[in-house]
Amino acid sequence: MKSLKIYLSVGLALGAVGLAFALAPVPVPPAYHQFADQRTLMGVPHFGDMVSNLGLAIAGLIGLAGMKQARERWFRESGREYGLYLFYFWAITLSAVGSAYYHWAPGDAPLFWDRLPITMAFMALFALFVADRVDRGLGTRWAFPGFLILGIGALLHWRLSLDGAGGDQRFYLLVQIIPILVIPVLCWLYAGRATDGRHVAFMFALYGLAKLAEHQDREVMDLLGGVISGHSVKHLLAAGAAIMVISMLRRKIS
Repeated sequence: MKSLKIYLSVGLALGAVGLAFALAPVPVPPAYHQFADQRTLMGVPHFGDMVSNLGLAIAGLIGLAGMKQARERWFRESGREYGLYLFYFWAITLSAVGSAYYHWAPGDAPLFWDRLPITMAFMALFALFVADRVDRGLGTRWAFPGFLILGIGALLHWRLSLDGAGGDQRFYLLVQIIPILVIPVLCWLYAGRATDGRHVAFMFALYGLAKLAEHQDREVMDLLGGVISGHSVKHLLAAGAAIMVISMLRRKIS
């Protein structure tokens, strides 16, 4: 039965990979970097999109601070999982830096540094669910380095394909889509030790709202009277999704 569950999860991932190969190259749209918030305040360009990254930085730093308590209570039991959480929170913190760098002067080249820590965080989170729900050794020794190599490789494929026309981001999009597809399946098929359905549901809901806000950048800004844009709201909602991971960790060590 366990093998059947693994085959089902792997089959879903492979199906997504096959679909990516079947699709035509997906470039970054020309208007992607034209965000709604074009304000410059206190010498900071794209002020809202820059400052809203503080949410991600705070979430990452709170997670890192909580790892001391986790180490004292949990490290001897599952040191490698501890390392995955530590890596995840560092990646979340660095994603604030990468995003700020990108939003200072949006363009394809700086976008790489925005996407790199995000990819690292996604792959660490995916491996955490494999370790918690399927097998600790599989998640920490094999899935994590494998996911990380695939994720960074997909991002490099996009970066190296840049030719002034947005490049080919099929495989970068894939490494985001696969965890979104597979993690709920893992939660359905396997019981978790540290992860629970309520937090996972909130995490995915916040992530879904973040993507919606990103897509409706101008509309959200108009709706909120020009105070904050949809892309800035996306940063704050993404920080909220990271807070769900912190909450799961605290539940584990309480």
